[in-house]
Amino acid sequence: MKLEIGSGDNPTEGYEHLDINPNAPHVEYVGDIRALLSKDYNIDHYPDLKLLREQKFEVIKATHVIEHVQWIYQDVLFALLYDLLDAKGLLCLETPDLKWIAKSYLKNISKKRFPITEHPDLTEDKNALQFYKWINFKLYSGCSPGDYHHCCYDKEFLTELLLLAGFDSLSIKARGGTLSGIARKLDKAEDKESEYFNP
Repeated sequence: MKLEIGSGDNPTEGYEHLDINPNAPHVEYVGDIRALLSKDYNIDHYPDLKLLREQKFEVIKATHVIEHVQWIYQDVLFALLYDLLDAKGLLCLETPDLKWIAKSYLKNISKKRFPITEHPDLTEDKNALQFYKWINFKLYSGCSPGDYHHCCYDKEFLTELLLLAGFDSLSIKARGGTLSGIARKLDKAEDKESEYFNP
């Protein structure tokens, strides 16, 4: 079995899908994954998550999802992803690259340059205000209700989180403002069970 977390309107074929939107297409599990991480969320509102917690997957895919989980829960999130995988299971991630955002800010601040096509609320008037709006969009998102970033990653931080959770065979690449990572669950005769918080 394969799981796509945050499949939205474009679910990947061949996967089961988890999304917070019950009206998203081909969703097998409806829920906010943060309810598995924090007492701030009521797990009883998401019965599908209780079922999900009992499953094991050979691949988990999360494209531009992990940045929507608060930074304080990142180690718990990665431990959960580890536990949801079969032995030798693969975790495939994409997330914005903090280092690229910081470099873009420092490189372009004097001329206030930015690609206007990235956000519908940014105009062609490339003044200082628009530039700072663009930087904040890259950091925090906020294009639609609930679409907010709560954590930033660079390659080093993402690597540390994966290693701490028990993953190995890491491959993390930075390209065009995005980090792409693939990690494999440790191959052990008696698989490590990460402890994570279950409300």
